Amino acid sequence: MPQKILSGAVVAVTAVVIASLLSWLRPQEAPKKPNETLRLVEVGETVAREVTPSHLLTGRLQPVTVSELRFEVAGRVVAENVEVGERVRRGQVLLQLDDSDYRDALVQAQTRLELVGKKLERDAQLLELAAQNVELRKREVKRIEGLGKKNLASPSLLDAEREKLVNLQSERVRLHHATEEGRLNVRLNRSLRDQAQRNLDRTQLRAPFDGTVNRLEAEIGDYVGRDAVVAELVMKDQLDLLLNLSNEQAGPLRLGLTLDVAVGGRTYTGTLVSLQADPDRDTYTHAARVRLEGRGLQAGAAAQTRVPGALRSAVVAVPVTAVQYVNGQPFLFVEEDGVVLRRRVTLGERSGDDIIVESGLRPGERIVLRDVEGLGDNQRVIVRKAQHGTPGHSAER
Repeated sequence: MPQKILSGAVVAVTAVVIASLLSWLRPQEAPKKPNETLRLVEVGETVAREVTPSHLLTGRLQPVTVSELRFEVAGRVVAENVEVGERVRRGQVLLQLDDSDYRDALVQAQTRLELVGKKLERDAQLLELAAQNVELRKREVKRIEGLGKKNLASPSLLDAEREKLVNLQSERVRLHHATEEGRLNVRLNRSLRDQAQRNLDRTQLRAPFDGTVNRLEAEIGDYVGRDAVVAELVMKDQLDLLLNLSNEQAGPLRLGLTLDVAVGGRTYTGTLVSLQADPDRDTYTHAARVRLEGRGLQAGAAAQTRVPGALRSAVVAVPVTAVQYVNGQPFLFVEEDGVVLRRRVTLGERSGDDIIVESGLRPGERIVLRDVEGLGDNQRVIVRKAQHGTPGHSAER
């Protein structure tokens, strides 16, 4: 009897366990999906057309003229007439060297010039007198010759007069060469005097143009040598935006092109004034300069500009607002029968607010134009057709 009771209990427990397992393994009912809210999107049809792309370039502003100033003579600085940041006029003295030695050198050169000038003046007068003596002696020789023919003068007297004539002619030749040498000596010493005057003038470092002192590298008491940079002067009335362009970017550009330049949230008008024809051999880029008026701008500021590219024909361009980026990859949403399908595309250059689609999209397909963040693949939407055509697409009708 107890054995039967025990067997019945085992059977009951086994049945409960099996029932529990069947209940646990039974598939759960899927939760009921709430009513899905359809999203309203604006859709437009793409078309193939001509597009002029643009390239966004970034650079920094630099003064048009930056001059590193050096003394052309050596000496000790005795005066500093300006401060860094001070605006100066052309010809204004910035720094002054001790000029005592240079003044003495000028006095010596001027004195030598006066001495050789006086000697030249004396030799010129002697040459004139020698020429007169030669003419007088020629006439005397001619007279003695006439008397000799009449046996009124001896041959020895004629020989003596001829010897005197030769001596006078020799003196005239010597004086002639002395005056020629004197003229050359005057020219040489005048050059030395002028050089001494220039060296004296060079003890004053003057501003070569109207500008602003950007650096001072010498102070009173410093000894500076020739060609050592002692100051830097910049012209801030105009600034250049320095750019480095690829071959593709540089190709369509021409000097004189007007460009909009963005600096600190404001837009300024610039002109392309320089474009390197042959690219740099190391970077393979073309150096370019865009010139702007300096008013309201600071050198060193970052600036951006868009330069036009080459005209592209029969390409599809879409608004940049139509692109969704997932992990850095671009996608567009193509609409078909009220459902949007996310499609991977390859993008090219920008053209204003549009961007060229190189692959992944055909003309005539309908895409979501904006507000694509949050959209998912294969999502059903409410379609609103674009009312007006925009660059890169046309409105559906």
